[in-house]
Order: sequence, then C-alpha cells, then structure tokens
Amino acid sequence: MLKPLVYWYVRIFGQKTDHDPALGYGRIAEFEGWLRNRDWPQFEATFDAISRGEQEVLIGYFAVQADAERWFGPWLRASSSPIPALFEGRRLLIRAWKARSGLTIDYLPQSAVRKWQRWGNQAVNVLQQARDISPRDLRVRQELLWAQAATGDAWVLAQETLALLFESETADLPLGMTLMQILNEKWFGEDELDEQVARALASRNPAYNSLLVSVWVERWLSAMQEEVPFADHYFMQEHILDELRALAVTDTCLTGADKYLANIAANFYAFAFFKGREKMLASKYLLQVRDKYLPEPWQYESSPRTAINSARRFAKLGNLTG
Repeated sequence: MLKPLVYWYVRIFGQKTDHDPALGYGRIAEFEGWLRNRDWPQFEATFDAISRGEQEVLIGYFAVQADAERWFGPWLRASSSPIPALFEGRRLLIRAWKARSGLTIDYLPQSAVRKWQRWGNQAVNVLQQARDISPRDLRVRQELLWAQAATGDAWVLAQETLALLFESETADLPLGMTLMQILNEKWFGEDELDEQVARALASRNPAYNSLLVSVWVERWLSAMQEEVPFADHYFMQEHILDELRALAVTDTCLTGADKYLANIAANFYAFAFFKGREKMLASKYLLQVRDKYLPEPWQYESSPRTAINSARRFAKLGNLTG
C-alpha cells in the first residue's frame, strides 16, 4: 500500500506545492467575484460553458484558498447543481490529507485519525449526493473516485465510470488520468490492466495518448521505490522511446483548443523524454509547458520546480525565472 499512499498524498495534498495553481488563468478574479457576491447561478452557468481544462484549474485553485470553506458551504446548501460539490469535495479531501500528512494510520495519533476519517467521509458523502443528482456527470465521478480511492474502495465506481468513459464522444483526460492510477496493479493486482485500458481508450481517441505515458511513469515509479537496478533507465528503452515518439506525434490533446488539457499532456511528455534523455523532444515539450508546470509527474523526483529546472538544464533551456 506504500505506493498508493504516497500517490494520493502527493496528488491531493501535493497541490499546495511550489507551482502556480491558477496556471495563469485570466478569469480567476471574475469567478472569485461571483463566489464572494454569492452569485452562484452566474458562476454555475459560466463554469458549465468553459472548457474541461479551465474547470480543472478553477477547482484546484479555489479548493486551496483560505476562504474556501466560507464560500462553498452556503453555496452547497443553496444550489441544486452538482457543481458546488466538486469544489467542496476537493476542499474536504485536501483537508483530510493534511491531517494525515501522508502517513499510514498506524503512525497517526488518534486525533489525526479522527480528523482524517471525518473529513474524508464528508468528502465522499458530498460527492455521492452530487452523483445522485447527476449520475452521468464525469466531473463528479472523477472527484468521487479520488475520495473513494483515498478513503476506501473505488473499484466498483471505477468500473462503472470506465463504461461511461468509453461511451463518451468527448475525451476527459483528467478523469482518464485518475482512472489509470486506480487501475494500477499496485491497487488491485490486475497485471497491466491500466495499460490495457489506456491503449483501448487511445485507440478510440488519440487525445488519450498521454494516458499511456502516465502508465509508464507509474512503472518507473514502482521500480524506483522497489530499488530495482537501473530503474531510472526505464524510459531509455528503445521500444518505449519509439512508442513515446509515435504517441506524441498523433496526440490530438497536445494541439487541441483546450490549452489546459494540452498542458497536462505536455507535462507528461516533457518528463518522459527528459528521463529518456531525448534532448530535442524534451526541449519541445518543456517549451510548451514553460512556467505552467504541474505537480504531476515532476513531484515524484523532488519539488516540482526543482525537477523541472533539472529537465530544463538538461535540454539547455536554463532555469525558470521568477
């Protein structure tokens, strides 16, 4: 259970790292004004109209703000939309992980265990209610998967959600990334199930190509944690590099209109080509990312900024400034 524990701590509480959670998004103040003025119908209508990537930025940003609890509670009680649950569920889960500090239950004092359980269960309850309102909303399912994976068993929900994902005409990369971790062999003992599903999704829609890269990052991380000899050479294998190059060429997410989803994919390609010592291609995707780096996957090396600067020096781009 060590790897899943580390993963979910980093994935959820790790949002409070050295990256910019707003990612330069220009409408933060506009949405914050609606929250402060309790103009929830305007917030919800505009939120539904923006891209999936923009929605992810807003959820991640507002969930870690100091006023989040004061904003989300009244909104959740007043609204019949599932949208406030996306924000409140994420906030509660971050709070639960902060109480747990990335440790196993055995090493926690009882007061911390109670906080972890209370806030984690509250997150699940809030999101389950939102799923009841909108059972096919993939955004709600992603947040609920996070909560259930961190606090209990997400396998049944993962299976149901995968079926919906295969039915959907539109790619949902954030949900796909979450599902890949839940399907990882370290969770359920299904050898390479995550890779099989990633390949199936990518074959249907090349906007999912980077899911396979995320699976390989998991393989690399497992080998590193298990101290496998030459584990850091995983991405230097020729068959991995060949497929990685082919995936990047055909990945429609990288060049799509949603620049925030493109940024998720570009971070993974930049990391993989850096680990594979492919200087030109690492440089290409690092230039696409620029200062909009994400915690994943860089934080598996060290702090995200330290790791991406290491990659930038390798690609002869120099450290980020500012």
